[in-house]
Amino acid sequence: IDRLYAMARDAGALGGKLLGAGLTGAMLFVCPPERQAELSQVMGAQGWRARPVEIHDPGTTLIERSDEEASGANPG
Repeated sequence: IDRLYAMARDAGALGGKLLGAGLTGAMLFVCPPERQAELSQVMGAQGWRARPVEIHDPGTTLIERSDEEASGANPG
């Protein structure tokens, strides 16, 4: 992870964050538009795929699930 982060910074990322864990993990980078193609190419060569993200003004929203939903029970 440290090596990939350093490669991303060298390719133009201003910073980044490791998200998730295991096979579903991701790395999120902040990168100026003029360096995004280079960052995508460098990370793609390491087996990572670029995915678009959207940032919304309201910030984080916590969605609470009922106990039934969380346990996977089917109430119907």
